[in-house]
Amino acid sequence: MAAPMVSAAEPGFGPVKTIKVDAKKAALGKRLFFDVRLSGDAAISCATCHNPEKGFSDGLPLSKAYPGSEGFRNTPTLINTAYKAAWFHDGRVGTNLNDITREMLTETYLMNMDMRIMQERLKQDPVYVKMFKEAGYGEPSNGAVRKAIPEYMKTLISKNSPFDTGKMSAAAKRGFELFKGKAGCSQCHNGPLFSDQKAHNTGVPENTEIFT
Repeated sequence: MAAPMVSAAEPGFGPVKTIKVDAKKAALGKRLFFDVRLSGDAAISCATCHNPEKGFSDGLPLSKAYPGSEGFRNTPTLINTAYKAAWFHDGRVGTNLNDITREMLTETYLMNMDMRIMQERLKQDPVYVKMFKEAGYGEPSNGAVRKAIPEYMKTLISKNSPFDTGKMSAAAKRGFELFKGKAGCSQCHNGPLFSDQKAHNTGVPENTEIFT
């Protein structure tokens, strides 16, 4: 199975490359993504912050950190995250989604999961035992979790927006001309993801209520 291609309406702004997706691995990754047993106290899942109903974010200025305390980062969307070259607010992780998954699960202020305990929890679930085997991973393991969740994230692709289909309104088309031209937006926001995927100092001051 292949993730749907984003069909951009304008040359220079797409399309992104098609990503091949293994259906069984992605199905396993989806179940893991919504499973609270992947957090230390079995109270939150990946979807707690990355809520599909809110664009795979949470709609909050600052995310809720483990165990329910206020965090210091805004939850980014996971849509099109499989195409990114670096992750997190400061771009500190820029290798692959496997590393991102491990960091999200194990960081004490995020999901605070001891992956040895997680592995044992999954082994006790006969549904997981079957799904891991059918996905070609053998028995449930930490490494397989870090592969399956990214496989699911490959399916989170933007599509069918008016821009993607070339069916923008007249006002939107005028706005896009400004975006590319006089407004200068496309100097930074260009390419398939409308981003150069680099960190920029935009001069926004630190929030002293968070960083003191």
